[in-house]
Amino acid sequence: MGVELRWHVGSFHGELRGANENTLVAITCESPTVCNYTLQFSTSGATPQSRHGGGNVEAVDSAIANNNLEHTRDAVRADTGLYGGREGPLLEPLRALLEGRAKYRRCIGIDEPSGEWGQLCQLDSPGPSLPEVVLLLPTMNASCSRQAFCAYFAIPLRRQGG
Repeated sequence: MGVELRWHVGSFHGELRGANENTLVAITCESPTVCNYTLQFSTSGATPQSRHGGGNVEAVDSAIANNNLEHTRDAVRADTGLYGGREGPLLEPLRALLEGRAKYRRCIGIDEPSGEWGQLCQLDSPGPSLPEVVLLLPTMNASCSRQAFCAYFAIPLRRQGG
């Protein structure tokens, strides 16, 4: 594993807030080869649910992630009302990314038995309004047409600490 994969070492956090749902994300990569994550989902009136996991890091091709990003960009260009719709809480935190030109430079996956983990991707042109990394989680959508997200939901994350 080369130096190019050290970009993900550290801790990243993010939060998505919806009308009735909140999702907290924490990812910690203490070394270039192993990452752990926690996803906490809470819905109004329900007990919060958490998912924990982790495993060995492996580089993955960013082509599918970039195709997914372009699909989402095309969807919001075609219908800006999506920002205020059902998927608005997922789209709004990504607005600067979706309306800009940044793409994913590189992505990692975590080799874990459940296969539920998506990818953690670094942008090719960071900026103050852009996330430092983006977590991509599988959507389970049967098709991509008319969906804001195709293969992956995207969650913007910021580095914590130094």
